[in-house]
Amino acid sequence: MKKIFALLLTISMIPALSGCGSIYSNYQKVENLLVIQAMGIDKTPAGVDITLASASNSSRGEGPTILNGGGESISRALERIKARSNEQALFFSHIQSVVLGDETARAGIADYLSYICRSPYVRVNLPIYIMKECSAKEAMEGVGSGSVGISELLQSIEDNLGSGGGERVISAAEILRDDRRFGSALVCALEFEEASGRSGGREEVSSGDDADAAPQGPTSGEPSEADSESKEMTAAVAGYAIIKDSRLCAFIDRENAVGVGFIKNQVDISPIVVRDQRGQLVTLEISDGSSEIEPLWADDGSLLGIDVSAHVRASITETSDGEKVGTPQYSDYITSRLEAEISRRISAVLQQSRELQADFLGLAGIIEMSAPEKFSSMPRSFLDCLPELELQITVSGTLSHTNDIKDA
Repeated sequence: MKKIFALLLTISMIPALSGCGSIYSNYQKVENLLVIQAMGIDKTPAGVDITLASASNSSRGEGPTILNGGGESISRALERIKARSNEQALFFSHIQSVVLGDETARAGIADYLSYICRSPYVRVNLPIYIMKECSAKEAMEGVGSGSVGISELLQSIEDNLGSGGGERVISAAEILRDDRRFGSALVCALEFEEASGRSGGREEVSSGDDADAAPQGPTSGEPSEADSESKEMTAAVAGYAIIKDSRLCAFIDRENAVGVGFIKNQVDISPIVVRDQRGQLVTLEISDGSSEIEPLWADDGSLLGIDVSAHVRASITETSDGEKVGTPQYSDYITSRLEAEISRRISAVLQQSRELQADFLGLAGIIEMSAPEKFSSMPRSFLDCLPELELQITVSGTLSHTNDIKDA
């Protein structure tokens, strides 16, 4: 009898295990889902303005869907967008990046980071970007073409950073951690600028307070005459944004982003341009770099300064004086110019840290690890000492090879 009862119980469970519909009450067919991949946040007097973007559907020749709505909070704005978007069910759990307008970041990002860390929709390790001199909505609605939108551009940026420039993608978790620990943090900065080519059609959905969510503009086919006359815009990497006490206070340009990489020992392949003895431009490619930071202590235990010893390895990729590339005199001179350029860029970010009294480089953590007892016994806090610190920077360079022209 027990065996018969167990068999009947097993059979009765089969329908419940054979279909998702019986397990998930909010089951939706895939074709009815609009997968949101990017979210923009802009502060408004009434609360917050949210812009959402899906990916483009290249197989159907359709551009991304853009939705926008405001509310007292992010959650309220998302609910308003969902209520006004009747065509497809919105799927938020695939959001891959968040964009903030610079005015929003200057007002403070603590509440938005808190939402990201608590929301069931977004990953805490997703990348955050801050637009320079532009709102998130303007950038998300304005970039791309018929086949490429903000989602694809941000994914490309995430894939490419760290393989050809000084910047790197920084996640919400890293920003929150550094802001809490050091009172400051870095965020990858983007610029809204003109790109080559022309803009094509794409689908846009507006869900503001006074309009129902409905597609606007072309979704496929040939671009309109107005579109063909407009310039295609893009979001380009523009160094770092500096966050102090959860507020944007300054930017680090692309050139000096290399200096950040040396301080943090996160040096990537990067181009460096110097001049030779004749004043001609020579392009070098950094292949490796690192630094060691040593604190300088006074007899009374106070911190006097920091000593930065950096090493860089690079090769010559472009020069107008190929005949002299292999000579010791030429190599020594170019090496000295490389060392001076790296020293200048390291100095620039350290000076900016002192002037802002913002430890966005995490120097306090480096010093504490090197001398924990002395650090804990400092008569003044690190931030109080930071503006007065003496900086000593030494750079040693090596030309690993010169990419000489080979015989045909």
